[in-house]
Amino acid sequence: MYRQIVIVVVSIVILGAATEQATAQQLLSSNADTEMLSKRFAQSIIKGDFVNGARELQMFAIMDTVAVANAMRALPDLIAKHVVANGPLIEVDLISSTTKGKTFIRHAYALKSQRGALRCVVVFYKGSKGWAVHSFTIDDRIQDELNK
Repeated sequence: MYRQIVIVVVSIVILGAATEQATAQQLLSSNADTEMLSKRFAQSIIKGDFVNGARELQMFAIMDTVAVANAMRALPDLIAKHVVANGPLIEVDLISSTTKGKTFIRHAYALKSQRGALRCVVVFYKGSKGWAVHSFTIDDRIQDELNK
């Protein structure tokens, strides 16, 4: 449990340096590609290696790198609090995939531990040339997801 918290804190430091360097944006070509990318991101959090997951997400993002860095900085406290209360994160479970018109896809995952779960949502936007990450959220509002 403490190992996972330490990995999170160290990863945030590395991510801060990595997000300083802008990368060329890439696009995804299909709905299936968006689901695979969001699932890999969720799995990277479970493994305690969300720096690489965030880096990969950033390659396909239209989000500002500062917004990504800010979101990732808030993550260690959230995960640490969850791990202390509920045990280590152990599994990813797809809760829903929703398409809104022809423009948005939203994938929501439960990041499961022994006694609870966090919510991980990745939203994609379809431009004229393909899908890009519009936004992502990781929080403890899993009940909001279940009530949809």
